Amino acid sequence: SSEVRSIARTPGTGAESTDRRPVEFEAAIVYEYHFDGERHEGSRIYPAMSSIFSDSKLAQELVDRFPAGAEVSVYVDPDRPASAALIRGDTVPIMGFVVVGVMILLVLGIFAVVGLVVSGVVDPSKLFGGSPPPADN
Repeated sequence: SSEVRSIARTPGTGAESTDRRPVEFEAAIVYEYHFDGERHEGSRIYPAMSSIFSDSKLAQELVDRFPAGAEVSVYVDPDRPASAALIRGDTVPIMGFVVVGVMILLVLGIFAVVGLVVSGVVDPSKLFGGSPPPADN
């Protein structure tokens, strides 16, 4: 079966209470597969990632890739046949992590340059090849 389920989060014991309840969406897919002559049932989509999204469209796109009743490839750990996933580990989208990492480095670099200029360690005229604007009197 394939469906998108909405999940409401609410604070638990010891958590600060709020009136807002963010909703998340789970791509819920259950599949059957056979390995070494044994029947198994699985629900894991990615081997090491959750299938819960903050956007229902992303969850729906994933569900649409694996419609109910369709034949799909299931990737099985031969040492643990009950452990399987619909999307192989090497195809898990890591581009998002790379982009976020680059953005963090870029922001840190900008802060470092600004910090050096403000502290007087670096002369801005030498940094950008121009002369600084004249000081107001």
